[in-house]
Amino acid sequence: MTLAERPGIETGRGPRPPNAHLFRAVNERIRELGGSLGEYSFICECDDMTCTRVVRMTVEEYDALRQTTAAFAVVPGHEQPGDEVVGNCETHVVVHTADGGPDS
Repeated sequence: MTLAERPGIETGRGPRPPNAHLFRAVNERIRELGGSLGEYSFICECDDMTCTRVVRMTVEEYDALRQTTAAFAVVPGHEQPGDEVVGNCETHVVVHTADGGPDS
């Protein structure tokens, strides 16, 4: 199964381009392999296909982020005009997509 075929990954739909969903799939795999404690380096889930920035989050922060499929973790400054900023810390910003995503 490719990353794009994984359940819950909606490539090419909604306000986020396919790369943001690919980055989310990679981050989910990092989380699966990472265990239950500590802080990990996740990939910025912004719209920029050339972005290679890292977002540092604890397991608890990442799990809270994944409570809604409309939420994405991006490096500060990588927000888009239509995004709603719902969380902000030193290492990352949590945004909700403009249309609220599939579980709104």
